[in-house]
Amino acid sequence: IREKLGVKAREDSDGPKVKKAPRWQRRIGEKIIQDRKDISYITELERGVELKQRIKEGLNRRHPLLKKKGRKVIMEELKQRLLAKAAKIKRFKAQGKRASQNLLFKNNQRVFYRSLSTPLPADSPKEAPPTPQQREDVKEFWEGSWGSEVDYNRNADW
Repeated sequence: IREKLGVKAREDSDGPKVKKAPRWQRRIGEKIIQDRKDISYITELERGVELKQRIKEGLNRRHPLLKKKGRKVIMEELKQRLLAKAAKIKRFKAQGKRASQNLLFKNNQRVFYRSLSTPLPADSPKEAPPTPQQREDVKEFWEGSWGSEVDYNRNADW
């Protein structure tokens, strides 16, 4: 059919498509990588290692106040930027998850509730099983309420 229509096959259609991260996430990720490189370069300068001229020029271009503020201050700023960017990615992912769940709830509540009861993905953090001490505390807490027999009025009118 392709030949009749004159459509060429894609060269890269060998295997399944790999799902890329969204553009905003890749952009923030690239900035994180650059900040980590800059932290590494500044650390090397602190140790007294001589860097290539191109790397020094790049550092001075990205951080024009490097000489005025000092290396330690710029290093702290970069570390704070890293934390802020990581929090931004986490916040955006949570926002996207909320939006998709809202849409799923709006369109198909059955699928939404089933998705909530499915097991967690492998990369998400799981709660640790309760320790014996926690089990004892829970048992002690509930035993006062549920552990003793109580006589109720069996002849009550309902």
